[in-house]
Amino acid sequence: MDFINLISTEGVATLPYKKKSGFLHVVKDVLETFDEARMVPYLLPLLAFVLRILESCALNLEHQKNCIFNHNSTQGVETSADSEMPEVAMLEKVSYTDITGEQKQPYSVDSKMSEADNFLDADFAVQKLENISASPMLVASGIQIRSVTMRHEGKDKNPALFLSGMKDLRSLCLKVISIVLNKYDSIDYGTNFWNIFFTAVKPLVEKFTQESGSNETPSSLFICFLEMSKSLKLASFLQREKSLVPNILSILSVKSVSEAMVSAILSFVENLLNLEDGNDEDQENVLLQEILLPHLDILFTSMQNLVQLRRGSKRKRITGPGKRELRIFKLLGKYATRSEVVNQFVDCLLPFLDLKKVSKNEHFMEILCVLKEVSPALGDRSVLKMLTMFSSLLTSSTLDIRVAICDILKGLSKVDPSLALPAKLVGDLNAISLSTVGESDYDKRLAAYEQISPQLFSQIGEPYTLLILSHCVYDMSSEDLSLRHSASSCLLSFIQFSASVLESEEVMQQDDFEDDLKSEKKPNHIDTVKQGLLDSCINDGCGNWSKVSVKHVIYKFFLAHVKKGITSSETSIQREWVALLRSMVLSLSGIATLNECKPLSSTDVEVDFFNNILHIQKHRRSRAMTRFRNILDAGNLSEGNLMQIFVPLFFSLLFEAKGDREGNVVNSCLETLACIAGHIRWDSYFSLLMRAFRMMASKEDNSNILIRLICSILDKFHFIDGMSSTVEPEKHDIQIEIGETAVDNPDMGLRRNGDNKNIISLEIQERLQKCVLPEINKLMISHSNVVNISVSRVALKLLKLMPLETMESELPRIIQNIANLLKSRPHSVRDEARACLAACAKELGPQYLQFIVKTLQTTLTRGYELHVLGYTVNFILLKVSSSMDTGDIDYCVQQLLEVAENDIMGEVAEEKEVEKISFKMKETRSTKSFESLQLIARSITFSTHASTLLVPVRRNLHRTLTPKEKVKIESMLRYLATGLQANASVSQTDLFVFVYGLIDDGIEEEKMGRKTALCIKPGLASSTSSVSYKNSMEGPADDKLDTPNRYLISVFALRLLENHLKKLKVDKSDQYLIAMLDPFIELLGHCLKSKYEGVISHSVKCLACLLRLPLPSIDIHSSNITSSVFNMVLTSGKSDSPLMQSSVNLLVMLLRHANTTISNDQLKMLLQCPLFIDLESISNTIALSLLKAIVRRKLLVPDLYDLVTRVAHLMVTSQALLIRQQCSQLLLQFLLDYPLGAKRLQQHLDFLVANLSYEHTSGREAVLEMLHVIILKFPSNVVDEQAETIFLPLVTRLVNDSDNQVRAMVGTVLKVLIRRVSQRPLQRMLVFSLSWYTGEKQQLWRPAAQVLGLLIEVMKKSFQAHIEDVRPRVIHILKCALTADGDGKPEVGEEDMLAFWQEAYYSLIMLEKLMLQFPEISLHKDIEEIWDLICSLLVHPHMWLRNVCGRLMATYFTVSASEINMGNQTNISSGKTAMLLQPSRLLLLAAYFCHQLDTDLLDEGTSDVVVKNLIYATCALHSFVKSRQETDLRPQNITTRTHLQEVGKGCT
Repeated sequence: MDFINLISTEGVATLPYKKKSGFLHVVKDVLETFDEARMVPYLLPLLAFVLRILESCALNLEHQKNCIFNHNSTQGVETSADSEMPEVAMLEKVSYTDITGEQKQPYSVDSKMSEADNFLDADFAVQKLENISASPMLVASGIQIRSVTMRHEGKDKNPALFLSGMKDLRSLCLKVISIVLNKYDSIDYGTNFWNIFFTAVKPLVEKFTQESGSNETPSSLFICFLEMSKSLKLASFLQREKSLVPNILSILSVKSVSEAMVSAILSFVENLLNLEDGNDEDQENVLLQEILLPHLDILFTSMQNLVQLRRGSKRKRITGPGKRELRIFKLLGKYATRSEVVNQFVDCLLPFLDLKKVSKNEHFMEILCVLKEVSPALGDRSVLKMLTMFSSLLTSSTLDIRVAICDILKGLSKVDPSLALPAKLVGDLNAISLSTVGESDYDKRLAAYEQISPQLFSQIGEPYTLLILSHCVYDMSSEDLSLRHSASSCLLSFIQFSASVLESEEVMQQDDFEDDLKSEKKPNHIDTVKQGLLDSCINDGCGNWSKVSVKHVIYKFFLAHVKKGITSSETSIQREWVALLRSMVLSLSGIATLNECKPLSSTDVEVDFFNNILHIQKHRRSRAMTRFRNILDAGNLSEGNLMQIFVPLFFSLLFEAKGDREGNVVNSCLETLACIAGHIRWDSYFSLLMRAFRMMASKEDNSNILIRLICSILDKFHFIDGMSSTVEPEKHDIQIEIGETAVDNPDMGLRRNGDNKNIISLEIQERLQKCVLPEINKLMISHSNVVNISVSRVALKLLKLMPLETMESELPRIIQNIANLLKSRPHSVRDEARACLAACAKELGPQYLQFIVKTLQTTLTRGYELHVLGYTVNFILLKVSSSMDTGDIDYCVQQLLEVAENDIMGEVAEEKEVEKISFKMKETRSTKSFESLQLIARSITFSTHASTLLVPVRRNLHRTLTPKEKVKIESMLRYLATGLQANASVSQTDLFVFVYGLIDDGIEEEKMGRKTALCIKPGLASSTSSVSYKNSMEGPADDKLDTPNRYLISVFALRLLENHLKKLKVDKSDQYLIAMLDPFIELLGHCLKSKYEGVISHSVKCLACLLRLPLPSIDIHSSNITSSVFNMVLTSGKSDSPLMQSSVNLLVMLLRHANTTISNDQLKMLLQCPLFIDLESISNTIALSLLKAIVRRKLLVPDLYDLVTRVAHLMVTSQALLIRQQCSQLLLQFLLDYPLGAKRLQQHLDFLVANLSYEHTSGREAVLEMLHVIILKFPSNVVDEQAETIFLPLVTRLVNDSDNQVRAMVGTVLKVLIRRVSQRPLQRMLVFSLSWYTGEKQQLWRPAAQVLGLLIEVMKKSFQAHIEDVRPRVIHILKCALTADGDGKPEVGEEDMLAFWQEAYYSLIMLEKLMLQFPEISLHKDIEEIWDLICSLLVHPHMWLRNVCGRLMATYFTVSASEINMGNQTNISSGKTAMLLQPSRLLLLAAYFCHQLDTDLLDEGTSDVVVKNLIYATCALHSFVKSRQETDLRPQNITTRTHLQEVGKGCT
């Protein structure tokens, strides 16, 4: 039964709105609640009512729209039939006319609901007007009639509410219908149902795309269509409205479409594709062909637009299609047969194959499978797009994806034969072993690499080449060394091919690709390569390579992957890419980007940058970076290369700490990156700086290195005052001045130099302040109580670039935060804060020191904080002093002195003396403010602030000081003096004036202190000095009158003068300097009368320095000075006091001065002074110096002779070298200058000779030195008289002394004595020596041999007559030594126990000296027996004998060779030289020499002699053998002579 016809539209229209709405809600709830069995009997009647309500709503909405259109036309309102303005909006703009013709404005949307209900109840009256003519006038009359009807009803209604109510009812009807279609799809609703339904919703379908695209959720009508798509029976009705499916698919192209709508539309499409359900397949195909397939192009276009919208939107990008999309693509794959459709199909899928989304996309393989199915129908353009995408995937994708790509390429090769070879190569390069699961087929892969050559690339073209090169890039990161090298070789092959292409064409003047590379923002790899492929390959053909295409591959492929490769975490992979880059630089000179890097390469591997930058030796890496910086400074590298290639490389090296214990590589990287920052434009500079900040999050372990890098980059900020020519012109002309002003801010204490004004562009300032400064603020404090020093330095470096306002606002906060940490109890926190504050002060410079000190003073105010204050100020001064110039802290001297004074003399100092307090903190253990005073004195301007330094001292001198306080005052003055001595601003004139004034003031005050108290007036002037060097800061004058410790300042001044005079190098012709120093003589003379020992002591020292100079005042005041010093020496009680020593030194200088007048009585009084009473016990030479000066005055008194005797005794017994030397000089001067009788002289000589056997070596040495000088200085007749007295004791010491040094000195003295005496004493010495040597007393042989050796050295040729006298005894002694040797070998250390070894040794020494004087006797036949004995002694157990015998043999060989070379035929013919040169003898000698080399304890000199002897003997033997081979018939004498001549020539 057709229930729809039983229900009229007019009847439904008469129902009130509430009834219709309530009815629909009830029906909706019933359908959702009850099951199918209960609802089927009532379903169609209920549905008929719902359908009529829907129809009524549609008619009312359509009528209202027509009325508004006609009314607008009557009123002259411009409207359009296609206007997309909603009905409500139109009604709000249009007024209506009542029966009286009065204009009425429509009600607002927020009218009361009761009014709307009454208005909607009258819709049936309006419905009757549908049959009225549709003319504009009738339409207007209809409106008037409607208005009249409403007027008669007494109600003024709102059309906007009417429309809203109708739409709500329509939506509710559609929801009910969608529920019915979902649950009851098998029911036959009838043709009338679908006619009315589609008629009612037709206006909605027409604007379906726009309205559904703006909805967040699918509309009720769309849900109806979605439910219809699920049923094969209901889906057929979708074709009743031709525009329905296209409109639904077009929603995907709307920009504002929601994800819910997209999901619903995709479900709609999927439902249509899955309409099988066991029905006839042909019927399904018919439905698809009629409903969906005709609109595939719209579907693919919409999906492609959807992908592009999602990729460009700010929402979270999708990583790939979902399961539904993949199912749709799979189902559509078999229907995509046309090339145009397939191209659109591929365009939809390719964006999901982005290389960046491989790891996130779960359906990657399914996408590749779909592409594999449609690949046979692809067009050329789509194939190129796929190849480009596959190229990017092959660089880093997993094995399963690579295999899938190979399968797709294999399928494409069947369609395109030109792809067959590249597809096969790529497949072989990814070959899988058939025998082992998951293993690669390395043989097949390596074989594929062997097929790749430069000629191959010329055949396959650019897109196919990229497939192979992409796989090579992948294998460059392989762990397998063979694959990595093969891939590298393949890439090198393409470089060779590219070089050949570039050389074959002319060099291009403009390169667009280079401009792309140098730009800041690089285009997407896929897009750029794709566009290049489409342009170069479609138009030119796959096999045509041009210079443009080669450069395209180099720039967009090679350099992009080089950038990634050189930043790899594996060093071996980095080296491969760097080597590849080097090959590109050397081969591709036609590419400007690579050609500019050629200076980095070199034929010398030690110099080549690419060879050393990743070298295993760290120092070579540092050397490579040094070379890079030099080339960069020369301006040979472009900004594009720096940012794209070298910056990533150096960043990767920055964090490599393996083997870099000293941090040399890290430091070099920091320097290099900073150098790069100094050569790039602002945009790149800013990018580099922010990159370092971004890496702080990912490289927390290397945060300190990154902070150092940021600091180095800021150091290279070069965008001020137009300093950098590389900075691009700014867009804005506005510029601001930063960080400089000439006015001091009294509140902050900031000082700046007003002469230098830094100009920086507004854009750079804003980016620094908005981007960089917040990043630094985040890093300022890493923990609650810890400050990072490097971060603070970075912050200050940035603030120095900021405007003045920013500087003044940020700097106090930073300094105050650091200063607050100094209050912390943990010492580690204080140390860190102190170091940070010092770094800040050093960075800001001395002009901010006052501000920092003020901040510390206001922060650290009590208790232990005051100790921290003094310690911290000293620490800051110590760190800043290295970068300060003289005078930089003049403006804050008073403040610094105040801190130091309080720390030394205030309550803080008293606390340091308490033991329990002093060990609590590091700051209380010592007073660092003394060092602060030294640093301050070293840094001030001396001419203007010297007196200011004494202000803290003067403030404490007026009161009575305790001994500890006095020591502190003295220490303060001592440190100030040390600082002034190192002050570079101290000129000599200013120093003398300053010192003179202080000393003169001290003298005057001391004089006034001696007067009575009645003479002291409060207003008395403090000084009458002619030299005024006073400053108002010295304090009030009345304070000086009662200063008992004022002399400390005089001591300070005298110490300054003394230290300066010690370093002064005076030119005696400098009259100005002499004139400056001359007044000090009189002034220092007055100081000698002071009652303070310190003043007197330093005055004496200063006078000692001045007396060396030719000052005129010395002669004038010498008597007064001498008198004062004389009295001090006589009255001083302690001989070892500093004052006594200084006074004696000065007195000595006065005595040496020729114009000093002193009487003999005074000199006698000096001899009675306590200084000479205990002469033996003194530990210094002051008494000896004074005595020496008295001796020089030739004072003749008995006491002096007695003192000299004591001096002689002291010379022997003293263990101090300086005292012995002074005594020796004094004794010698006395012996030479004073009248001595023979008896007294003999006493002195006997004393010396007797002490030759003194027990201590030092005494014996002093005696020998004295005898040596006496022999040289005394007259000849005296020496002759005392020769025997001296000679015999010396010979005795020569034998008996146990010390080698003393024996050597005895020998020297004997030699001097032998030379000094006349002929008669010399003959007696010779007779004595010969008689001892030739006598039978064995104990005399050794000293006789030694003395004879000395006599030979002195007498030389005159000793020849006595050679025959000593020869027999030499032979006898040598034989005794050989006999005593025996056959047994003594134990080690027992060689000295052998008999006759000493006699033999010194006899051989004598013989050596004899042969040195008479070399010709070496070859005499008379001494052949001696040579025979010497040969035997070459193997004597005692080393000394072996050594001297070796030297004698060397002398023999030298003499014989000389004789032979001279051709001395007489000697040769006589056979005198034949004994030791016979073959048998030479062979024996060679054996002896080898034995000597085999012994231990052989020094270098002795071994050289033995080796030379061995060489000579060997050469001589060789010559004998050679001469015998030549002839055996020559006479013996001729053969021997020839042999000897050859030996002499060869061995000389």
